[in-house]
Amino acid sequence: MSSGPKMPLALMGHCAAEASPTEIVIAGGFSPDDADYISTAYIYNIKTEEWTTKSWMKLERGPVMDMACSTVNWFGKRTVMLAGGWNNIAVKSTEIFDLDKLSWSAIEVVNSIDTDIMDDPLPITLRSSVMAELNRVPVLSGGVSCSRFVCQQTTVIGLVTKPFPTFSAVKPNCSRIDTVLELKPTPGNVNNPTEATWTEMDITLSQPKSGHTLLVVPKKFARNCVLLP
Repeated sequence: MSSGPKMPLALMGHCAAEASPTEIVIAGGFSPDDADYISTAYIYNIKTEEWTTKSWMKLERGPVMDMACSTVNWFGKRTVMLAGGWNNIAVKSTEIFDLDKLSWSAIEVVNSIDTDIMDDPLPITLRSSVMAELNRVPVLSGGVSCSRFVCQQTTVIGLVTKPFPTFSAVKPNCSRIDTVLELKPTPGNVNNPTEATWTEMDITLSQPKSGHTLLVVPKKFARNCVLLP
């Protein structure tokens, strides 16, 4: 085993996926150099052994880390897709990368109450999930879901006060999940790749997991797979 190319900068919790047979995309993550989340994307060309980036290649929804990402079939094209993540709070967004335009686009769904409002497609906030493709459909498995911030009681000069949302009195309520989600176009949508929604599948993981590995194998090998404790 030999070392590969150097990254354009130190990163953790970023997306890395195949954009084409000769190109790899990395995006987002946390940069120790900047001590902050980033929204920048880079493309590595295996033939030229060079990294490139453009100002318009930044993630549409801004800096994020710990998102799930993969190269999947989406509306007839192999597409780099990322979903969820963390930026001081777990997020519900999903984005796809257009290799021709070198730009990211957010996937959205029409609000069920107000049709003039577009919502993020994930039904829950999600970080540290894993994305793969099952029967040519993008799927997410497990991860950490965080509810909105929970207020706690605080004590002032020995008196218990009512809960209130100050910085010192709130914390995210997060837990691992066993849910498996699939991304489907909204009903009637046949040509717009940016309108879709994630919905729960009838299957779940054997136990709640996050930051795990998801490997899709051909059906002919499934009979050799064994569930380990």
